[in-house]
Amino acid sequence: MDWNWLWQNLFSNVVWEILLVIGGATLLGYVKSKVPDHAPTIAYAVFGATCVAILLFTITGRGIISKRPPEVTAENIEENIKKWTENNGLSIAKVSSSVLAGQNADFGFMVTLDSKNQILVFRGKEKSSFIQIQSQLMLSPEHLAILNKLTKEQADDAVEEVTLEMNRARIGYIMQMALAPPMMSGPTATTKAPMFGQTILVTKPLAMTAANEVTFMENLNQIDSEIGTIRGITDLTLKRYSRMQN
Repeated sequence: MDWNWLWQNLFSNVVWEILLVIGGATLLGYVKSKVPDHAPTIAYAVFGATCVAILLFTITGRGIISKRPPEVTAENIEENIKKWTENNGLSIAKVSSSVLAGQNADFGFMVTLDSKNQILVFRGKEKSSFIQIQSQLMLSPEHLAILNKLTKEQADDAVEEVTLEMNRARIGYIMQMALAPPMMSGPTATTKAPMFGQTILVTKPLAMTAANEVTFMENLNQIDSEIGTIRGITDLTLKRYSRMQN
């Protein structure tokens, strides 16, 4: 983040606001001394205009004379995402086409959050009105080992519980499963749960019409929180089923 720019901008805004308040008060004092009969009417009009300005700021989030931020378009969204990320001190790197395989994307970035979670951000050609924000979670070796020791029924129940809790938390996700070849280590192998090369794709698309630095960072923070939630749910569920085996 450019701290020099931030302090300069903050200082200039404070100076402008102080001058505006002093100037306004001086003008009202001058009017009262020159035309005392009309001073209450003028003061009432100024008060009314102030109330309207506050109402407009509350509704639009922008001051009347403030500069309107540039519109986010398909032409500048890539540069904006890079700028928003860097403004907030996060690491961002352009990803290769192999990472975006099958996505048919215009561009893609890998953003590394303060939590070290990596988030894929891209704009696909198919759903070009949205910025796709995704993170792929894989089961850890510890969790895979637990899952492989469960019976198929227990493993299915555990996966269902995890997905149910994610639904309750209103987490957007896609389950991706790839079954390994059948285990041939003995007569009891078929009673074991298959070894899942399983991933959970956490996804939080952002509409281009709503895209700005605030909404973009909100989506990144939300998906970061959801990653932690999924990890906690998965860990507690699989460890509970593991204890049932003992």
